[in-house]
Amino acid sequence: MMLTKLMTNKTTLQELLRSIASTQRNLQPVISKACDDAADTLDRLQAIIDPLNRLREDEGNTVTFLCPNPDFNGLPDEAIEIIADWTNWVSWRFSGNTLAECLQSAELAYLQFKRQVNNG
Repeated sequence: MMLTKLMTNKTTLQELLRSIASTQRNLQPVISKACDDAADTLDRLQAIIDPLNRLREDEGNTVTFLCPNPDFNGLPDEAIEIIADWTNWVSWRFSGNTLAECLQSAELAYLQFKRQVNNG
């Protein structure tokens, strides 16, 4: 009786272990995709945060995010406005298909301004 019960438990345990191994194999692609998606999201966020911080680092500089343009009218989807010493405290608008593109355009303009100032 004890041997029969032990053999039944062993069979049940083996079936459970096979099931766990199968589930793990099935979940591996899902876990890998989730990790890749998370890494992509972090990269997209970094492409926004880094230039935003650089554009705001000087005292008084303002970066305003405008509402998306979902009209499908051929205009860029996103826009920002910058007010800073390098814009002579006038609002300059930068647009692009993504916020990262807007910020990259603004940062490029900022860097060109700094180069001009440094070169006299």
